[in-house]
Amino acid sequence: MFTAETESTTMRNPFFATSIACMAALCGTAAVAATPSENSPAKVWVEGDALYCYGDISSFSVVEDALSGVDANTLNRIVINSGGGDTRLGRELGLWVHEHGLDVEVDAACFSSCANYVFPAGDNKTIREGAFVGWHGNERQFDFLTAEGETSEELIRTEITAAVEQGYPDLSAEERAERIEAEFEAVLQSRRDDLAFFQTLGLSDEFSLYGLLREKQDTFFASGKVGWTFSVADMGRLGLQDVTYLGTSPYHEAPEVLEHLMVFGIGSASESTLLSAMQVYDASIESDHYHYATSDLNGDGCDDAMALMNFDSGYCGNAGCSLLVAICEGDGFNVISNTTIVRPPVAVSRSKGNGYRDIIVDIAGGGGQARTVALRYDGSAYPINASNSEAVERHETDKILIDAIE
Repeated sequence: MFTAETESTTMRNPFFATSIACMAALCGTAAVAATPSENSPAKVWVEGDALYCYGDISSFSVVEDALSGVDANTLNRIVINSGGGDTRLGRELGLWVHEHGLDVEVDAACFSSCANYVFPAGDNKTIREGAFVGWHGNERQFDFLTAEGETSEELIRTEITAAVEQGYPDLSAEERAERIEAEFEAVLQSRRDDLAFFQTLGLSDEFSLYGLLREKQDTFFASGKVGWTFSVADMGRLGLQDVTYLGTSPYHEAPEVLEHLMVFGIGSASESTLLSAMQVYDASIESDHYHYATSDLNGDGCDDAMALMNFDSGYCGNAGCSLLVAICEGDGFNVISNTTIVRPPVAVSRSKGNGYRDIIVDIAGGGGQARTVALRYDGSAYPINASNSEAVERHETDKILIDAIE
């Protein structure tokens, strides 16, 4: 049974508590743990060519104890089942795996610090059938979770203050201030160490932050899952090479994965694959015939594309131009609608119709009154003509994607 526990209800989202507490050494174990038991100290032993590590990453000394009298150079792999743990110790274990050129084999679960630091450090990475690898943020996540006008350091200090006040209620005001300052400096150093870790591995940390990126947060939080993962192919696109899943079904479709994690789709959809999809729709379309932007319209974790045609395309008239919407499908796009007489700015709203976000555009000319309208998905496509859409007012939460055409 895999469960996630929140250490404090005062934190801005469920992941602050774990991150601040373990980054600032306010906890000894992870808030998220996997089978065989919750919040269990790691059991580590050597068997054959493998180092087995089951439980929380809470002490590197248990690894050293297990290796006593063992030549580490005879090991080929680490078999791990962990819900995470201390970020600093996670990095230490990950660097050890990297320096010894070990493969990583996941049995049951590798979550949080295990997924951030141990899994990516492996030369080859194997996920056993029924197991999963999941992320819920790293130490840079605060850069994406600030309120408007707030810096990440201000947010960190606020959360540390709340954690210290809750964890050490008997401290004097002076002692509390000293503790907060010490923990704050420790967190900043740990953030620097985090960046250095990924640089050592030659990786971007995007996979461990993906669900908390500003454009992904709403989708992730709405999922109700404890974390996120990716298909094996998408792991590769994010730099996690040489990943193998031993199950009979695709990893991202495994019941154990879907029970706990949101699967974000990255795909290799790009400018060139968008053009290919546009030319399937109309072979005369060229890359300089439109301005496009991407956003996840249907909450499947894969960014869709909106292409506003320009005056060279033949898709414009006095009243405006066509907006083509192309839905992400695996490694490419599929054009599902062509809405005429659209004028920018083109924005995406938080409101939805039939599971797809409304697209906010302006219309003017053609004998009609200039106004802003919401293009609403009807179950198969967006409207053919923007003038048939409901008039709305733009909202500050609308995300503007295309603000002009040439």
